[in-house]
Amino acid sequence: MGKQVNYIMYYEAFVKLAEFALELGCMIVPKGFTDEPEYPKCDISVVTSEKTDYYFYIPELFPIDQIKHGKNIYGKYYLEDDFGMPFAMSIIEASYSENENCAARVYVQTGYYDENENWIPRSEKLTKTYEKIARRARKLAERIV
Repeated sequence: MGKQVNYIMYYEAFVKLAEFALELGCMIVPKGFTDEPEYPKCDISVVTSEKTDYYFYIPELFPIDQIKHGKNIYGKYYLEDDFGMPFAMSIIEASYSENENCAARVYVQTGYYDENENWIPRSEKLTKTYEKIARRARKLAERIV
C-alpha cells in the first residue's frame, strides 16, 4: 500500500527530477538486478538511459551500512527491498518512460507492519520529500496518466 503519481516522462526530464532529489538530500540507486551489489550514490551519473527504475534513498532514515543485497538463481544482485522492512521507509521509487505507451511513476509506501503486527507509518521526512518530488514530477512530465 502506498501513494503514487503515474506519468509519461522521458529520460531527459527524469534526469532533472533525479537532480532535484539529490538537492533534497536523497541518494540514488538503480532498481533491479546487477552484476555487482549497488549502493546509493550522491551522483547523477548513476542515472543512465539503460535503466528506467530507481530508488531515491534518504540516508538519515535508514543506515546505509545496513542495506542488504540478495542474489537470484542467476547470480544477479538486488537490493532486498521487501516491503515489510524498515529500509522501504527510506526510499521513494521513481522511474521514467521508454515511450509514450509506457507509464512511469513516483511511489512511496504508506507504512509497514513490524514483527508484532503493529502498524508503523512512514515518517514525516519521507512524506515531505515524496510530496516535493511528486510535485516536481508533475511539472516535468509530458502528461499525467
